[in-house]
Amino acid sequence: MKCLKWLAAVAICMSATAGTLPVKLFSSCTFPGLDLALSGDFARISGGGEISWRILDADGRIAATGVIGCPSAKSAVIPAAGLKPGEYRLQLEQSSGDTAELEFTRVISPVAFRNRRFLVNDEEFFPLGVYLPWPAEVDGAVISEQSASQWLRDLPRIAEAGFNFVTISAPPHYRTESDRVLTLARELGLPCFVAAAPQDYSELAVHYPGILGFLGPDEPELNPDAANFTPAALAGDYAERKRHYPNLPILVTHSRPQAFDAYIGTRDLAMTDPYTFGEEYHDINRVEHFVRELRRSSSEALPCIAILQMYQLPGNVMRLPNPVEMRCQLFLAAALGADGILLYTTATQETAGFHVIDAPEGHALWDSFPETLRELRRWLPMYRQRPLAESAPLAGALYWQLNCDGDRRILTLINKSDAPVSTAALSLEFGRPLPAELAPYQVVILSEEGVAP
Repeated sequence: MKCLKWLAAVAICMSATAGTLPVKLFSSCTFPGLDLALSGDFARISGGGEISWRILDADGRIAATGVIGCPSAKSAVIPAAGLKPGEYRLQLEQSSGDTAELEFTRVISPVAFRNRRFLVNDEEFFPLGVYLPWPAEVDGAVISEQSASQWLRDLPRIAEAGFNFVTISAPPHYRTESDRVLTLARELGLPCFVAAAPQDYSELAVHYPGILGFLGPDEPELNPDAANFTPAALAGDYAERKRHYPNLPILVTHSRPQAFDAYIGTRDLAMTDPYTFGEEYHDINRVEHFVRELRRSSSEALPCIAILQMYQLPGNVMRLPNPVEMRCQLFLAAALGADGILLYTTATQETAGFHVIDAPEGHALWDSFPETLRELRRWLPMYRQRPLAESAPLAGALYWQLNCDGDRRILTLINKSDAPVSTAALSLEFGRPLPAELAPYQVVILSEEGVAP
């Protein structure tokens, strides 16, 4: 669990929903380049017949019409990427006579999207970043490893390692220090998500155009103050955040897949943190499970972001992954369709004295990033395409994916476990022999001509 973000102090009403069709929008705000994502039990709803839709502008004029085609079990996409900024109503009608009306706003935003990807300077942007820690305190003083002074030392090293993104905390009591960090991030060309009080959103967005979104309450489904972190309570919190500044997305991280659907309507975009290495876990099936579920829940309209483990906790409760394990989880998340990947360092009082870049046990991992990130970026365009074939979800320790890269067929093999895994059971036509076995957490990328460059 990361830091506890603020709940906005005042709740306002969310967009109204009327009618008898049990559907809702993922977000009452939508951003340039994004279609509308519609949530509902479409496996059941489709039994009532075809669903037609139309979008009306603020003057009641029809802006777009269509028919929902081929929804997934839990979501559907309404083409709306070309809408101008303004207030709209989405009206749906099923041939059975059931209807729904949903209000939403197309905002004027410095952030735009293409193919679910963030756009930065009109170029598609895949965040590969470091989630900087919250300024946790011990005895009233910020832990040095989690302080702005440390962040200022870290940012150049983060950029040099090949990362292109960070998260930064800017709480009111730490704004002066955080402003220095945001300024350096801007100078280094590192876009960011920011954790801040809602009343500061507008000022921060104006002064730091590299901010791509604001972080809402973290892992609300695990918060001990359960009554104030229910989906209903968070819906009001989200509305208040949007009242302060509607033009950037609100992101919420979830640590339990069941929360992905339960908290729809409490954020614009979702992230998930399948932390994997510790005394309770021995493989990275959690990464596959969480990313698949978030990709499903977010629909094909919205980007989703995976936050992977780059930290340890005392007593081996959680341990620092080694370079091979890190490469494995990075490639797995990318191949499964994550639209951004962040690596989380610690932000708790229990980790005082540990800093992943400077700690001796972190040197090998940190030194591995330049090569690993260069290789990952080489294959990201391929993983952005629909694969020719892939292994069934969570089907054993071996994940495989077959893709086209230009006129070549490329096979990715990933061993998700801490034991060797055989490829003997893999029935796949491929133009060259496969390795008989993959070592623990090994990633192998093959072309039909040989090992892919």
